[in-house]
Amino acid sequence: MSKLRPKQPAARAASPARPALPAGAGGVLAPVAAALLAMWLHRGALNVFFTTDDLILFERVQGIAPHPATLWRVIPGRLWFEALMPVFGTAPTGWHAVNLVLHGAVTALVAVWARRLGTSNVVAFAAAALFGVTARARTAVWPVTGVGEMLAAALVLVALIALERDSKRGGAIAAVAQGVAMFCKETLALAPLVAWLAPAEGRPRRLPVLPLALGLAVWVYVAFARSSTGSLGGEAYALGLGPHVVTHLLTYAVWSLDLLHLFGAVAEPLPAAWAIGGAVALAVLVLGAWKSGVRAARAGLWFWLLALLPVLPLENAVYDHYLYAPRLGFAIAFAALLEALVRGAAASAPAPNALRARAATALLLTLVFLHFATAGMFLAAAEGSRIERVNLPRDGFQRRLEVVRNAVVTLERQLPAGETRIVIYDTPESRLVLSVREGGLVGDTTRAAVRQRLFDAVLDEGRGLRALFPQLSSVRLATTVEPEDSTALVFIANADCRLLSCGKGADAHLQVAKLWAQSGMADAARRHLAEAEALHPGLVARSAEAGLAP
Repeated sequence: MSKLRPKQPAARAASPARPALPAGAGGVLAPVAAALLAMWLHRGALNVFFTTDDLILFERVQGIAPHPATLWRVIPGRLWFEALMPVFGTAPTGWHAVNLVLHGAVTALVAVWARRLGTSNVVAFAAAALFGVTARARTAVWPVTGVGEMLAAALVLVALIALERDSKRGGAIAAVAQGVAMFCKETLALAPLVAWLAPAEGRPRRLPVLPLALGLAVWVYVAFARSSTGSLGGEAYALGLGPHVVTHLLTYAVWSLDLLHLFGAVAEPLPAAWAIGGAVALAVLVLGAWKSGVRAARAGLWFWLLALLPVLPLENAVYDHYLYAPRLGFAIAFAALLEALVRGAAASAPAPNALRARAATALLLTLVFLHFATAGMFLAAAEGSRIERVNLPRDGFQRRLEVVRNAVVTLERQLPAGETRIVIYDTPESRLVLSVREGGLVGDTTRAAVRQRLFDAVLDEGRGLRALFPQLSSVRLATTVEPEDSTALVFIANADCRLLSCGKGADAHLQVAKLWAQSGMADAARRHLAEAEALHPGLVARSAEAGLAP
């Protein structure tokens, strides 16, 4: 009798006697409910403005800046914007609504793939919800340019779902979906390997050759065309092998495990205690997935690792949006393993199987509720925590969004209809200098350039404003007066990057000095008048008559 007993009872119990395809109302409800929950959480995306990367792509579509001569990420980097610009223009709501729906679609596909891997409807819903309602997804869902992350994730999920058919038609669909996905985000090139590494029970291992070949071909293209992409240079994309690879892996593990949004401040450099905790937790999950024999847990962890591998060698980049697609695999693995553990933990108890199933369901739904609730609190805190004396968020992502919105909304109210050249002065002597990293105020004015760089970078040195206002023929962000400013419409930037018009000519520069002096920046006011004197002789004398110290 013992010879007939399976070696891994838990694995046999968890393997799919369930249908491979979603069936009935439950099969439809799981993806739809998870998608709606995800879209509701991230509904704040409808109220934000654009990011710097969004503005850059608007510049390219409108011919202000050239498109790079490359096919690298050509769909989200060019075709998507060219197709939707005639529909939405530069009004943000339509763009963000499409992103929100797309995130809902990805969330629904997570549930569908989880069911194909043999999970129950409850596990499929929990996995999709744990993926879709994380607050960390905002850096992919809220910017318009995050469409690349979501399109790639959706298409790769379609490929993986199609590979579950184990047919020529499924292979063809997978190849097409994977091929298109590679022109959205090439970091998911290895994802089809999941079908080979975690095959369905009783099915032979078959390497998805064509989908993998298409992904690797795009990698080769990117490697040889790296210099022509216009984006793969600089420190952000510096590659190398070293200790940072392990550090990045553990950082992403800690972030993936953050189901209650407790570790928002944990980032590079990862503290030793967090690194050890992340390593132990990851080891436990891997061991649990393999010992339990639950296919969904194995497949999900493989997807998480394969989707992360291409970004781990990046020396200086650990960003939330890199975790968007990998985290869907982690969510499936976690939910499937948690259900298996609850069922298995009580397997020796005399309670009926239905009771264990209800316990697993209650635990998963409670975890989803807590994940959703803490995500809402995280997003509210990111918006509500403001820098002292400056009405900007401490959170760096939220702050960049507000800088763009503040500048654009205030400029729109004061900009004349005709063709216009503007100059925006941002004093380097402001005592309300923003620290980009710490999210606070810096009293040492030797670091004032930090704020100027933030302002310039967020608005792409002024080109972003030209992309939103076609009547602007020239935008100059400045701290000094130059000859070309003599005929420009003059603005100053307040501490929260709202713009205030001062007019044109000598009176405009006199107004700039007056406002700065009233704000306690007398030295900056005097220096500005001295520089403007070359354009408008007699300005210093006029300032003295107006009560400004020469």
